[in-house]
Amino acid sequence: MKKIFCLFLLLLNFILPLYADSDNKDRLIKAMDFYDLGNYNNAIKIYETLLDEGIVNSTIYYNLAVSYLKNKEIGKAKLNLERVLRLIPRDKSTRELKNYISEITEEPKQNLAEKIISDIKLICSLNEITLIMFIFFFVAGSFFIVYCLSYKKIYIRLSIAFFCLFLLLIPLIYMKIEDEILSSKAIVMDYAEVRNNPIKLEAPSFEILEGRKVIILSELGRWVNIKLEIEGLSGWVDKHFLEKI
Repeated sequence: MKKIFCLFLLLLNFILPLYADSDNKDRLIKAMDFYDLGNYNNAIKIYETLLDEGIVNSTIYYNLAVSYLKNKEIGKAKLNLERVLRLIPRDKSTRELKNYISEITEEPKQNLAEKIISDIKLICSLNEITLIMFIFFFVAGSFFIVYCLSYKKIYIRLSIAFFCLFLLLIPLIYMKIEDEILSSKAIVMDYAEVRNNPIKLEAPSFEILEGRKVIILSELGRWVNIKLEIEGLSGWVDKHFLEKI
């Protein structure tokens, strides 16, 4: 009896994930149907439910961004585009749509140096650059081991070449880690007034439009100290206006 029960549990553990995957696929297809028909509200509900359940997918984020943009919810559209770019930074459609939203939100254009750095960051995702660096380091180490066994100069040269490639990628992975992990960034969800101090009665020092991307410097209760990436302006804003990327 005990063996039969254990076998039943094993079968259950095998079947449930398949059923869950099948259910997710059905919901994705249904959301795509709503999306294609222009029924963006229903598509948004399904996509958001899938994300709440921990399903991370660049297509979901992109379709969600377009759906929110069609509903004129600029902040949520920009938020999901930023999440797409963390998964597939080279996607042309996403980058073009992000540039379009930047124009709507009156975001100043980057200077040449800032644009070059921004483009470098979009060469590959953090996962991709991590994998590439691991491969280069592994290949360099493998050639070095072969050299130690054979003493043929070609192997030490190949080892040095791959190790140099590994070193060349260190600045890129540092920029990606600093941009996506070490620094906290958010999107403004609605028109917001920014103050010099975390006091509501104080007069605003400047305003930011829905959809702007900001750097979070610190938090104090309901207040968040933010900084605009391009202009360099900083101040305090109520946290309910922001959503972290």
